[in-house]
Amino acid sequence: MKSDENKIRTLSPGLALAFGGEPGDTNNFVDYVERNLRLYQIRNNTELLPAPASAFIRKELANSIRSRSPYAVNLLLGGYDKVHSEAHLYSIDLYGTKAILPYAAQGLGIYVALSTMDKYWYPEITREEAEELLRKCVAEVKLRLAYQFTFNAVVIDKDGVKDLPLL
Repeated sequence: MKSDENKIRTLSPGLALAFGGEPGDTNNFVDYVERNLRLYQIRNNTELLPAPASAFIRKELANSIRSRSPYAVNLLLGGYDKVHSEAHLYSIDLYGTKAILPYAAQGLGIYVALSTMDKYWYPEITREEAEELLRKCVAEVKLRLAYQFTFNAVVIDKDGVKDLPLL
């Protein structure tokens, strides 16, 4: 419930990971993923694309749940595939279940945000409209939940990962 903690980590120039769960587990697992993706990049002299990165993360969480010390983390992995010029968004839960999504949210305001996105999102949405939709989600969460939150968002495109100011 730390309201000022940024729970989005940039893993590579075209890949970012949003995480939630037990603080120790999230920090350890995200550090582990970040370092392994960096090791892959050093060994192979290329970045891991979003789809193989999501498969690696999913496999690690699936193996973790079968161990004596499973990670209690829920993740959103977003990335831009420069080879195919397309964006990817994956949701990976603590059991290693991976889903490909057109939009997602995480945290206490997830249900309010997702219902807002369900209402206003459409497949051909422009970037400006998507940013406005995100601002609507933030406003709705602030309206409906009594607790004051800090919201973090990033934009991932061909130019890399950039913070998105929400206010």
